[in-house]
Amino acid sequence: WVSDPPQVITKVSVKPTIHNVFILDTSTSMEGSKFDNAKKALLEQIDTLRKETDVNYTFSVLQFSNADKVEFIMQKTQSSGIPIFKEPNGWTALNDAIGYAVNTFIKDDAVGSDQVVFKIFTDGEENSSRKFSKQDIGILLSEIQKDRSWVVTFIGTKSDVKEATKIYSIDASNTLVHNNTGADISRAISYDTTSTVNYSKRIIQGDTS
Repeated sequence: WVSDPPQVITKVSVKPTIHNVFILDTSTSMEGSKFDNAKKALLEQIDTLRKETDVNYTFSVLQFSNADKVEFIMQKTQSSGIPIFKEPNGWTALNDAIGYAVNTFIKDDAVGSDQVVFKIFTDGEENSSRKFSKQDIGILLSEIQKDRSWVVTFIGTKSDVKEATKIYSIDASNTLVHNNTGADISRAISYDTTSTVNYSKRIIQGDTS
């Protein structure tokens, strides 16, 4: 979403707050270099964004595998602190992870009119959710993008990205494909870092194009 950032509806005249929410797949298939590179790139992203002086960022990281292992390891942290990652294990409760993350911010009155960017990362398809179906998530993501102007991006394999654009109501311009290797996962998250900085600049400048 560097070349085609999300639409911003309201011109911002004060220093904006952007909640950066990373939804990270840590199922068993992420073990090894994929998980190591994802952690490293995500920590680098947090460090980079913290250096930005024109935006108030908060950082949230939700790790997920099985349906009973969906949890925030960092939530709305600002100037200090880093996520303490847990090792990969289990299946892929992608729908439940997205639903839990989004509903947490919907219910948070302190978020108010702040911008929220949900960044979904996975290396494999949904196979473990209990609370949310794909259709549930499609409706939920469509509503927050339309009614709240929140942003949803998706990083995944080619088949996962195809599914996300079809069912999850995520625009293709907000997706990025990785080839399921550690090195390419690092590239994808680094690309996302640049995208986030560009998106923030457009908000600051009031660019809604």
